[in-house]
Amino acid sequence: MVQVADHRGITVSASTFSHYTYTFTWNQPLYSGLNRDTIVVEALQNGTLRWLDQNLQLSTTGKPIPPLPVRTLHINRTVNGVNHEVPFQVEDWGSNYRMPLGLASNASIFNGRSMLVFLVNHEVEKVTLWWDGRDIAKQTSYAWTNRYFTGDNPANRLLTNGILTIKISSDYSTITSSVKDGSITSTASFMRINGRDPTYGAGPSYVIHHGIVRDIVQQEAEWEDGILKSADDPATEDCPNVYSQLYFTLPANATYYTYALRLIFMQSSQSRKITELRAIRLSVSGGSQRTENGTSGGYPVSSNATGMFYNSSSATGWAHHWSEFISGNFGAGIMFTDSANEKLYIFDSIAGEKTGTLNVIGSGRIVEFNPVERYEVSFNTPLDVTWHGAVVTFKDEPIYRSSDETGLWVTVEHPPIISVS
Repeated sequence: MVQVADHRGITVSASTFSHYTYTFTWNQPLYSGLNRDTIVVEALQNGTLRWLDQNLQLSTTGKPIPPLPVRTLHINRTVNGVNHEVPFQVEDWGSNYRMPLGLASNASIFNGRSMLVFLVNHEVEKVTLWWDGRDIAKQTSYAWTNRYFTGDNPANRLLTNGILTIKISSDYSTITSSVKDGSITSTASFMRINGRDPTYGAGPSYVIHHGIVRDIVQQEAEWEDGILKSADDPATEDCPNVYSQLYFTLPANATYYTYALRLIFMQSSQSRKITELRAIRLSVSGGSQRTENGTSGGYPVSSNATGMFYNSSSATGWAHHWSEFISGNFGAGIMFTDSANEKLYIFDSIAGEKTGTLNVIGSGRIVEFNPVERYEVSFNTPLDVTWHGAVVTFKDEPIYRSSDETGLWVTVEHPPIISVS
């Protein structure tokens, strides 16, 4: 490959190859029978492939995407031996892929701040990323045509992919989701610290709406007058020098939306104390509780218990990847990968105790993802952490079905293995 840049910053690239092929290996017995097992693959310039912020396992060395004009890129999928072009989108990101900026211009060059996003499920055998090297190449309509999000209405704080609809409340504090023809809804709130729910001085930013394969919404949680102590000393900040950034994505062909909840703790001369950190609280309108409490033979150990699920002393004690409320074929819950599961316990070492919990409250049909719950933590050092996961509101295809152990849980616990050629 050859790249030439002149003093004006104009760059021209030429290569002797024109495509990469990603071959997917699925655990077919676990995925058999699923219809909504959509996985959002994020391809970075350095060759990394991600799903819910966790790197997908590669059986070969990853291959970086060349600095190509965005307009030249294409994605094809092979399903049942049939190869066809499919929708995708190229996005611009900042802050080391932690801040979404919007769709990339078709006049830009794919670079270290670019992300190529496409969708797969267990029927996909191969995905081919290819590019048209001609000067007269025009961007394919598969990179800009809205096929799934025709009902988006940001003015009314509503996004929909035709299957799942999410509605942001008028005070921007909650997201309610419902699935088409479903009887159960779920409502999520975010970033409660020391009993203080955040306020939102401005509305969310609809970074991408009427998207190609996903919408993205960004918001910043704020705590008016700071995060204060409770009644004992309400005038003193108890958790100073902390900032928050939230973003959510709604993929096509999915019954879930994803969340990324980021807290940035700055170096602080004043010690900060956290007695409670509730990253997400999900309340469900119906159903009975079911939560993963470890694994056995690659399958979840399902529990109907309520209370706190935390990092026990057993080797698999931290395996709490999901929790749901289910009634017949309907329900809702949250699920997340190994990476997010481990980050649930990020404050355990600071507390010196097991403080992070997945808390299930049966009476209110509530599940909480609480990195600080059982013991308080105190520190003044900097820390930048983001928790990722998915809120699922389902009809027919739950996170976990006890009768045959099938469900969307396999997407976070047994994602595909990929070879690149």
